[in-house]
Amino acid sequence: MATISSFSQNTYPKITSDSLIVITPFQLKQANLIFVEHKSLKLENSLLNEQVMDYSVLTNHLLIADSLNKRKVNYYEKELEETNYTIYELENTIQRQHKTLQNNKTAIEGLLIGLITTIIICVIK
Repeated sequence: MATISSFSQNTYPKITSDSLIVITPFQLKQANLIFVEHKSLKLENSLLNEQVMDYSVLTNHLLIADSLNKRKVNYYEKELEETNYTIYELENTIQRQHKTLQNNKTAIEGLLIGLITTIIICVIK
């Protein structure tokens, strides 16, 4: 708890050599509370300023991390795009080779049928 400043007088009203000081005990209590509150608010303000500075530093660190993460995302998006293009090209190559194999198979089947037919004709004659 904060230290409480206190000002007091033994007699009421207090008379000094050239003036009369009149303050009630209630007024003195209120003045003391104001001083205590001022001191605690000053401390709280200092702590809040430190907290704002800490949040500012944290925000800067998070901005740097966010920037790095955005770069990573961009890099991986480009990598994904290149990989998808490579897959597309490989699928097209596979389809072309499959068509070529089908054509070759048909040609071989035709040649075999022709050869067998020729052999049968030669055998029959």
